[in-house]
Amino acid sequence: MVEPPSDERTGRPFERLLRNLPSRVRYRLFKPAYEDLRAEHLVRRQRPGRLPGARLWCSTLFALRVLALVAACYRATPGFLFRRAHGSPAATVRRGTSWSLDMLTRDVRHAFRLFYKQPFFSGAAVFVMALGIGASVVMFTVVDAVLLRPLPFPDANRLVAIEETSEGRPSSVSPVNFYDWERQAQSFSSMAIFAEANMTLATGGEAIAVAGIAVSSRFFSTLGVQMALGRHFSPEDDRAGGPLSVVLSHGLWLRAFGGRHDVVGQQVAFDGFPYTVIGIAPRGVAYPEGAEAWFSLALSDRSLAPTARGAHWVEAIGRLEPGTKIEAAQAEMNRIAANLAAAYPRTNRSSGAKVVDLLESMTGSARPALLLLFGSVGCLLTIACVNVSGLLMVRAAGRRTEAAIRAALGAGRMALVRQVMTESIVLASVAGGIGITMASWGQNLLLALLPSDLPRASAIGLDLRAVLFAMAVALLAGFALGVLPACTPFASRARARSKPRGTTAERLEARGCAAPSWRRRLRLPSSCWLAPASRRGASCCSPRSLPGSIRAAC
Repeated sequence: MVEPPSDERTGRPFERLLRNLPSRVRYRLFKPAYEDLRAEHLVRRQRPGRLPGARLWCSTLFALRVLALVAACYRATPGFLFRRAHGSPAATVRRGTSWSLDMLTRDVRHAFRLFYKQPFFSGAAVFVMALGIGASVVMFTVVDAVLLRPLPFPDANRLVAIEETSEGRPSSVSPVNFYDWERQAQSFSSMAIFAEANMTLATGGEAIAVAGIAVSSRFFSTLGVQMALGRHFSPEDDRAGGPLSVVLSHGLWLRAFGGRHDVVGQQVAFDGFPYTVIGIAPRGVAYPEGAEAWFSLALSDRSLAPTARGAHWVEAIGRLEPGTKIEAAQAEMNRIAANLAAAYPRTNRSSGAKVVDLLESMTGSARPALLLLFGSVGCLLTIACVNVSGLLMVRAAGRRTEAAIRAALGAGRMALVRQVMTESIVLASVAGGIGITMASWGQNLLLALLPSDLPRASAIGLDLRAVLFAMAVALLAGFALGVLPACTPFASRARARSKPRGTTAERLEARGCAAPSWRRRLRLPSSCWLAPASRRGASCCSPRSLPGSIRAAC
């Protein structure tokens, strides 16, 4: 035998062709027949002439079809049925549930034909499901952007917000207390403070309102942000009376300066004061939410005096040391706060410190409302599934005759269940595609209705995660739609309705022979020979016209 080369395209046609073999033969002869056919095909391709492999294809296809027909006729004989009824191993046929691609494709085509025949029913069901899936996708985009998606910083799980508490209630942080925390704390690799500082930028005779933030020198190093251009703040920028510095956001850099690289190092006027642009932040970095420029904080000696310990006006963030848990950092901050309360009882007697995950501190107030809305949309989708499932049950109950005919032609219960589930999944998939389109339309409407102070609202958008969520919801909804209709008499009682009464099949069943299996095996060769005869105009086909070998097998 000629050794076939490792060419996948050469073997694929033979692999599809050999799947026409009967199951018992295919399990034992698939591999050797596959290798022989590939080798013979390669040998014939080297011969001169036109279409050298055509005869091989024709003879192989004819042999496989004849072999399948002989096997079907043999399984339809009374002797085979008798041996199978009495448990003969030679008569056992591997039946099992087949989920091949051909069967799935046939069921999908049947589902679309059924939808085409019942457009009003299909349109109503798809519209109801699309509304439920679309609403779920819209709410998922909000919940995912606000609550689930991590912050756009390296090792964002190590970022925390440090709040100062007064009698257990959170409040702003005193800069004097913060620097005491920074000197004594060992659980943080970096800490920083910031405060709101909105200003007006004057450029080219135009005034632009800028959402600014005054930050300490370690602000960007705490977040783990590297500048797209220039540098971030240094300890020299924190000194009072030193040069004023500013870092521009990527959006403000494009809007006010047209993305010019030479703006770094130049002085620009904010509220009439000259600030030197030392860096440009990367695209997408806007912490706190909506920040467009970051200015050097540069606290004066008066702001850091012991008498200013009671002034609370900044916010604090920190980055935990690798491997440090929030609980350990909280215990350390409690100890430091207790020491400060003992040292400064007049200002720190009721003061404490609270360490919170940075994402939770940003979204904590919006979490209950968003989860409630998401749960409400989930209930809406459940109601839509129940209503459409009821419609499918009514339709399935009216298709008992179709189920009985299919069962009489040999379809098992699992085949009927597979058809119902395929129809439901196809319906839900079509609804999912329309629901994604509805979600893209309704997203802008939802953003207009959301409160303006919703955290991380700029990250809300329809992306790949939302599309995957819609596909998963459509798949689960398809299974949910098909469960109840699959349990109706359409699939469970079709066998009972298809059984004849007072016939030879019933008497065979009384002797232990499976009448439905006998009918199934007998109709297969009959249909194979009646179809070509009818095309030639014949009204019937006698078994005597069969080839001798097949007639002997019958």
